[in-house]
Amino acid sequence: MRAIVFDGYGEPEVMRLRDVPVPEPQDSEVLIRVGYAGVNPSDSKVRSGQSARAGHNFTLPFVTGMDAAGVVERTGAMSTNSSREIA
Repeated sequence: MRAIVFDGYGEPEVMRLRDVPVPEPQDSEVLIRVGYAGVNPSDSKVRSGQSARAGHNFTLPFVTGMDAAGVVERTGAMSTNSSREIA
C-alpha cells in the first residue's frame, strides 16, 4: 500500500510517499481501504516532534494520516463493527 511516512521529526519536507507492507489488523482493529484522507493539526504536531516532547511516543518510521474515510477490508478477531463503510 502507499502511505505518507516520515523517519524523523521535522518540517513537512521529512514526509515521503512510499510503498509499505499492508498491516494485519490486531484483535480489536479494522483494516480500512482509504478512499479519502486528510491532514489535521495532530498530524503536524506528531511530524514536528511536538507530541514526542509532550510525552507521546511514536515509533519511527511513522505512517501519518489520522483522518480517513473508506471501506473496511478486514477485521480483527474481536472487532464488532457492523458497518462496512467508515467515515
